[in-house]
Amino acid sequence: MTAVDDGPAIIGDADIGIEPQGRFVFVTVTVTNHGDAPGSILGDNQCLIDAEGRRAGADSEATVHLDQARSLDAEISPGDSVTGILVFDIPVDAVPAGVELHESASSAGVTVALG
Repeated sequence: MTAVDDGPAIIGDADIGIEPQGRFVFVTVTVTNHGDAPGSILGDNQCLIDAEGRRAGADSEATVHLDQARSLDAEISPGDSVTGILVFDIPVDAVPAGVELHESASSAGVTVALG
């Protein structure tokens, strides 16, 4: 985990941007492919857990509006790493406590504490 930051009030621009139902939180992660085949990390499979145990899935629609340089939406070759942002739309009063990261929708995943 590289960083956890409050996101902007709108992602994109005024014409085609997206606003959160609560507030956006950006979680910057670095992902390394330790396998022997290309892979990817899909935002839909990732989850933020707040201090009260509430869970929020990554906001794929908001992620589409990020510029490509900040997105994790890329194939990762074996041995390579990528750094990008997962976008979560969480309640205004939520305090991010951890993220649950998954290789795929069916993987057990790993929970990483946010500090």
